[in-house]
Amino acid sequence: MVRSRAYDDEQSCRADLPSGVELANVEELAGISRMRCKIYPDYFVTVSEKGQYYPLSKRKAQQLMNLGLPICVFNGKEEYVSITDPATMDNTEKGFYIGKAEWYGFTRTNEGKAYLYARLLTAKAAQAVLSNDLDYAGFYSDNFSEVIYAEEQDLENSFAGEEEPSEEAVKPYLYGLCREYASIPLGNGTQIAA
Repeated sequence: MVRSRAYDDEQSCRADLPSGVELANVEELAGISRMRCKIYPDYFVTVSEKGQYYPLSKRKAQQLMNLGLPICVFNGKEEYVSITDPATMDNTEKGFYIGKAEWYGFTRTNEGKAYLYARLLTAKAAQAVLSNDLDYAGFYSDNFSEVIYAEEQDLENSFAGEEEPSEEAVKPYLYGLCREYASIPLGNGTQIAA
């Protein structure tokens, strides 16, 4: 059995390594950790880590399809079928999905990072409205607040130490995201905003 040994610093740890073995530096490890941070495409549906697809609400499926991402529906025969015609969404209320690989790839692009940063800004604004304005007015919004908080935390973690996208890159997404959050009904049937 090999006993583990604590080191006082990185240099003494590296000096004790057998020849030919290399360690990643701290920045590389932090980058890998950030890449593994999960950011789900839709926090308003139940997500399973199993399978190759993330479930989406109809609203989020429409939004992501408008961004050019491939959206699928589950046909009930254990097959996911790509939607090529946006009109298909008009006739379907649920059962929308996006491939995990496609979502992950999108989040790594400049466009994806700008979209995610816009989501972060929108989630922060929604959380502020929920915690300050609506609580004061007597609205009960705990479930919604928990979802927004989880999304905000995941997005914050993904941008920790990363360069923020420019305002110009983020602007195209803000209007749609603000409308999305504003139109989600709270537990008591009211909406954040009309």
